[in-house]
Formats: sequence, structure tokens, C-alpha cells
Amino acid sequence: MKTLIFSAFLMILALSSFTQTKVRIDQKMGFDTPELQKKLNEAVGLFEKTINTNEFANLVLTKKLLRRNGLSSNGVLDKILNGEELGTIPDQIINLSLKVDTTFRNEIGHTTGKIIATQKNYILEHSAQCYAAHLIHEYCHVLGFSHPKRRTWRRAKTVPYQIGYIVRDILGEKCP
Repeated sequence: MKTLIFSAFLMILALSSFTQTKVRIDQKMGFDTPELQKKLNEAVGLFEKTINTNEFANLVLTKKLLRRNGLSSNGVLDKILNGEELGTIPDQIINLSLKVDTTFRNEIGHTTGKIIATQKNYILEHSAQCYAAHLIHEYCHVLGFSHPKRRTWRRAKTVPYQIGYIVRDILGEKCP
């Protein structure tokens, strides 16, 4: 146990002494109003700020995560902070391709390939903090992490959900 705590401390120390991870919007579709654009910019700023905190690193390292694709908690954290999207070279840049979804679906959003789609009503009716938590949940899918479609207790313990909950909790929001 002492070794695990010491390893976590070293990881946090290393994270704080290197360049921080950047979040970049590579593509945005449907952000056609000032309100949507403002919410997007706020959420992306919160996303970047939150993942670069020691609190985020510590929580990722201590949570029990399901569906980690064979990675340790350190491996999951590294994959996020290195911006290691599927098929890319880690570069400490999180590349986001975002879309406002106006079709009715029984979900907040979804990811297809590298495109993260979010329901327009969700973006407009919820805080930038909730949108940031949603974006990191969906970004975990871009990294290759999944969760079951069926709503079970195990689904809430998967990497996408737990990472989204961590961001939500750090930002102090209650989100659906």
C-alpha cells in the first residue's frame, strides 16, 4: 500500500513539473449561435483546467475503474493526459471534433469515430461544468474506452463514467 501511495505521489509530482495538457478544438459543427459558442468555450476551458490539477490525477489513480482495456489506473491517466486518441501519437494535446446534435435521441450525446455529438438542448439547458464533464466522458470513447449500453451498476464504474464523474465533482456540479 505504501508503494502505491508513493507511486501516486511521484506521478502527481511529475505531472505538476511538466508541460500541461492542452485541449484543442479541431472541428466544430453546429455551434451557430453566440450562446452555443460561449458555452463551448467555457466548457473546453474548464475541461483543460480540471484535467491539469493534482486533484484530478489523484482521483483517477485511486478510483476503481472497470473496462480499462488492460491498463492500470496510471495507464488510463497517461492516456488521457497524453492526448492518445486512437491511431495517433501521444502529444499532450487533446484533439476534439465536436458536433451539436439536433436529432432526437434518448441520450445526452454519443461518439462516432472521433466526433463527439451532444444534444443541443443539453448544451443550452445545463452549465458549462456539466458540458465539460460530458465532453471528457465522450473523449474517453475517442481514447477507446467503452461501457455497456444497458444501464447497470457496472456501467457507472467504467472509465468514461468515472472520469466524467471526477470532472463533475471537481467542478462542484450536479449533472444528469
